[in-house]
Amino acid sequence: MSVSVYVVYILDQVKALEEELLLRIKQQGLNYKPQILVVTRLIPDARGTKCHQEFEPIIDTKHSHILRVPFYTEKGILRQWVSRFDIYPYLE
Repeated sequence: MSVSVYVVYILDQVKALEEELLLRIKQQGLNYKPQILVVTRLIPDARGTKCHQEFEPIIDTKHSHILRVPFYTEKGILRQWVSRFDIYPYLE
């Protein structure tokens, strides 16, 4: 399964979750809007993508966003993409 398939799958799941939350909140008579954040890696040197944007609304949702967090090294922010299998040294 390619990376883009995973991304589409996650975003589809977020859309479905938001719809379900909005329905259940309405059924319970509450006046509340859920906020869903998908947290992922910030890639400052990303070209041709939006992976360098820290905060981005998720298309076709009203209350869901992507929050991208930078990874740090001794030399500053890690600017390149890192495989998900190699991210553990960057997590505190």
